[in-house]
Amino acid sequence: DVIDTCFAKDTAEEIVAALEANGDDWAAEQVATLRTKSPETVKVALRQVREGGKMATFEDNMRMEYRIGWRKVQSHDFLEGVRAVIIDKDNDPKWRPSRLEDVSDEDIAKYFEPLGPDELTFGD
Repeated sequence: DVIDTCFAKDTAEEIVAALEANGDDWAAEQVATLRTKSPETVKVALRQVREGGKMATFEDNMRMEYRIGWRKVQSHDFLEGVRAVIIDKDNDPKWRPSRLEDVSDEDIAKYFEPLGPDELTFGD
């Protein structure tokens, strides 16, 4: 199955390469969609899904979601997406970086780090 084969890859770059190599229409549509998205956000989302599936509690998942959201709304790509879709409506965002291969593991890791005093709590 295309989904199992392609999306089981370790990195976003490998997933895109597998979809491109697949050659069917559905896979090509997924590549086209992924190429419209912020490369940084694509990599954050991939890590988020993979880590979230291993977390023991709902609260741990919500802390991760909160950390990502807290940082993402302050990021260049979030603001650029708002500009491109809502403000200017040119639908032509200028992502930074603009390619998956230019987004480092360190760039992604910062979204998952604890927020210190701003960390989400559940009365604990």
